[in-house]
Amino acid sequence: SDDSGDSSDDSDGSDDSEEGGISDYEKLRMERIKLNQQRLQQLGLAGKSGTSAFASLKPAAKPVQRKPRKKVERTFLPQRSSRSRSAKKGVSYATKYDFRGKDIIKVTQPGGARHAAKKPRVVRWIHDEFRRIGRQRKHNLKSATRSLKAAGKELNYWSRRMQVFAEKKQRIVHFEKKMEQDKKEREELGGYTRSELLREIDRRTPQLEGLLLKYDIQEANVAKSEEERQALLERMMQREAFGRKIEMIDALDRFPKALRDATTSLNLMLYNRSPKDPAPPRRSKRNSTGGDQVQEEEEGQTKDGDKGEDGWTNMVVEKPTVPTETATKNRKKEVRNVGGWVSPVFGQELDRAWLERENALQNFDLDSYVPQVGDTILYYPGVHKAFLKKNPDMLWRTTRNPLRVPLWQRAFKERKKGITGGADTWWTNDWLDSPDLEAYPLVCRVERTYAEFPPDPYAHYRTVDKDGNVVWKHPKNLKPKKKKTGMRLAVLLKPLTPLLPPTFDEEKGLMDDKKCALPPKFYVSTAPMKKPFVVPFVWTFALTHSIRENEAIELPDKESNKAKVKAFHGLESSQYGSFRLDDKVQLMQRILDDLESTGVGGTSMQDRIEQQMTYNDSGNSFSATDAGLIVSYLKAYLDERGNIGKTSNAEAGGNLLDLIRSCLPLSQNVEVQPDAYHRKTIRVSRWDLRRKKSTKALPGIQSGCLHSLEDSLRTKIAFAIEESVKEIEFCDIFVDAVTDEDAPGYSCAVPIGMYFNRILNRLKVTKGPTCYYTSVESVLSDLQCV
Repeated sequence: SDDSGDSSDDSDGSDDSEEGGISDYEKLRMERIKLNQQRLQQLGLAGKSGTSAFASLKPAAKPVQRKPRKKVERTFLPQRSSRSRSAKKGVSYATKYDFRGKDIIKVTQPGGARHAAKKPRVVRWIHDEFRRIGRQRKHNLKSATRSLKAAGKELNYWSRRMQVFAEKKQRIVHFEKKMEQDKKEREELGGYTRSELLREIDRRTPQLEGLLLKYDIQEANVAKSEEERQALLERMMQREAFGRKIEMIDALDRFPKALRDATTSLNLMLYNRSPKDPAPPRRSKRNSTGGDQVQEEEEGQTKDGDKGEDGWTNMVVEKPTVPTETATKNRKKEVRNVGGWVSPVFGQELDRAWLERENALQNFDLDSYVPQVGDTILYYPGVHKAFLKKNPDMLWRTTRNPLRVPLWQRAFKERKKGITGGADTWWTNDWLDSPDLEAYPLVCRVERTYAEFPPDPYAHYRTVDKDGNVVWKHPKNLKPKKKKTGMRLAVLLKPLTPLLPPTFDEEKGLMDDKKCALPPKFYVSTAPMKKPFVVPFVWTFALTHSIRENEAIELPDKESNKAKVKAFHGLESSQYGSFRLDDKVQLMQRILDDLESTGVGGTSMQDRIEQQMTYNDSGNSFSATDAGLIVSYLKAYLDERGNIGKTSNAEAGGNLLDLIRSCLPLSQNVEVQPDAYHRKTIRVSRWDLRRKKSTKALPGIQSGCLHSLEDSLRTKIAFAIEESVKEIEFCDIFVDAVTDEDAPGYSCAVPIGMYFNRILNRLKVTKGPTCYYTSVESVLSDLQCV
């Protein structure tokens, strides 16, 4: 072929140019190889055949068998000498070549059916032409894209330049208009523009206000007309008339009670003035002022008293001591720690409804019960301990107030110091070591209440700026939760009974062998919950003893109403009895007979009840209202079960307070069968049940109408508040509710906003049978909040 001829020509030329067929480079290479072999033999590294020792370590290379190439007979057409030049020209293959009479592709196929199905291949120059066209197309697209980007940048540049030019021209026009407007305003306002005139007015405002104030004072001092004096006299006359009206209402409402009290006082006075007794002492002159003496002389009495015709001195009731100025100065201010500021988002999540109620409930509901100052309640230490495990008191850790420490923790601290519990202390080792005794309640009186914030979950967003202001940096997507958090109420409790109940024996009666002191005061933080640890005393006591075994009751949380009381459980130790009135009927009859009998020295029944309701002569007695309600319930309890006659254990020990302590309701002491078709039973508290049938022994107790203020007293309090608001300065600020618009952040700093209109609304009787307040102390507590 032509290719073989060309190659032979090339080989002939190369043999002529080199001597012996080996070039100088090859000769030099062979000499160096020989030198290397000699050196390797001297070092002992040469192989047997003279090769290197390392060469024997390599595996012998296998001969490569090349596959025979397929023989293809091709007919080549003349090709272009320069592709770049011909690419610039338009090539027409239809006019230059005629492919109709030529076999472009000729393939010699070897025998066999396997090679017969192969497709013919495209001619190489056609394939290369298509690839060139593709490369040219990509190049054109890239160049067009670069041109488009450059044009866009140029367009954006000149657009910005035009915008800057237009804004500059607009500012020049606006400045010219402003100069013309200022020129007109200076001509109209005497050399000032409007903004300059307003700034001048703001600068001179304090001076103008001072001048106006001086003018008003002068006018007020000069212009005191007869009409103003007349209006003042009319107001004083209206006040005197209203006072007389209040006295008349008070006299009409209190006449029956006053008659009984006057009769009792007269009998006591005649008995005490018998010849065997000395004359009654005169009134002390301490803490008396000249104004009091003048008032008593106008009423016809003096400090020493007036002697009548019989020669005896009339007793004068001593007025309460008026605190002096030094006492008020030395008195410490009461500070209420409500937990500090909370975040605005958490302030919207708080539920304040149960503490902002203004009306009394028509039907008593323990979930909505709010302890008030003066109430007598039952406190359950075991339920409180379980509540603190889930909801710890974080405010105690920050304030370190010792009154907020629970009773059991105080007792543990005293025992660690080496103090032994017993008669000399208020706790015992049995109470600390026995969890069963934690179900026994304490009777306490509410001394003080105030609302406080629960722990703020967003407190970590709080920061303080350079000026000392609190700043909250909340995330933008933070929203208040739909489920609201209940506000808490801090309650200061004063115990009226000890931690342990008295022991009970059917023959000996009630005995208090371990007479301990009363526990100290302590704080609890309560809120609406499923298992409350603070419940009303009289309400719970009466409801607990109004049901019996095998009585049908209702469970509020269950769909079935066929529940039945199976049994009542007491403490593990049998020495305390069953905590039921059913096995103490005779003892109860004897105690009531002693109260109704005439006492020594003519003491009244109320005095005997107060004496028996005081534990261990501590001075912490029950309120007269609660004691009277308990005695009334015990009488109704006996009447419902019938008269039992004289008791067999008339000399058995125990008084009214011991009887109440031995029958206080325990927590989770009622065993109930929810369904009559199943034997499974559960243990619940008495306030978790609803009685189907009413009983005569619960007059007013079942509806929660236990305490109420008299109408005359409510009217007097409301009148005093209204007059104080008119006379005292700055009281008008708290007439209505203070909002966040009036004082920014008020709801985040004050848990429950108190104002005078709310107090007046709580004094009114609207929906419920009584007003919201149960005592005068609760009214004063709300006034103290203001």
